Amino acid sequence: MSLNVPIGEINILLYQEIEDDLIGTVLWDSSIVLSRFLLANSEFVRGLSVIELGCGIGLASIAALKAGARHVSLTDQLPPSIDLARRNLTANLSTGEATEVDDVSHSTDEGTTYSFHAFSWGEDPKHLHPPFQVVLCSDLVYRDDTHAALVAALGAITDRNTVILLAQEERHPPSEQKFFALFDQQFTREPLDTALHLGGLSEPDHMFLWRCRRRDQGH
Repeated sequence: MSLNVPIGEINILLYQEIEDDLIGTVLWDSSIVLSRFLLANSEFVRGLSVIELGCGIGLASIAALKAGARHVSLTDQLPPSIDLARRNLTANLSTGEATEVDDVSHSTDEGTTYSFHAFSWGEDPKHLHPPFQVVLCSDLVYRDDTHAALVAALGAITDRNTVILLAQEERHPPSEQKFFALFDQQFTREPLDTALHLGGLSEPDHMFLWRCRRRDQGH
């Protein structure tokens, strides 16, 4: 199944697969908001190393590349998601616009690069070559049993200079409150204005985007 998604002044062609037991192979609204924000505020990623956790079908990473990121590492624990993300990057990046490499250590200042990685929160991220300058997260807070692992993963791939852009649609407030009680112990959150990026979404009043940093950034 394919669909066209307007992101800023461009239309992104996305392939997705609707499966009962897979949530990472479909498009979620928070990734649309994050992607629109990135293209409207390219200074957040331009020239920087970026990683997306739970990349799903890859929309936010595509936006980061088009906004001028130096390198984007797309990560997910599900092989079908990685396969769809690769297909979507191929469909939306013109020849010469970006080059696939093994990992961020192979990126250069002479061109934009990207890489794909299997990564489960809680495992050692050394194969990703952290820390990254920017972390992209959209709609990752949906299961209580992954909260601690997600916070640990964020701690493992960041340093005191990293900016985390965290987009989330409010669906299950009690669960989300538990996550942020844990997250806020280690990271700060600053709300970002999403008003210009909510067009066409089903629940715009329940969409949030934060700029986050480690609390130890001053040490």
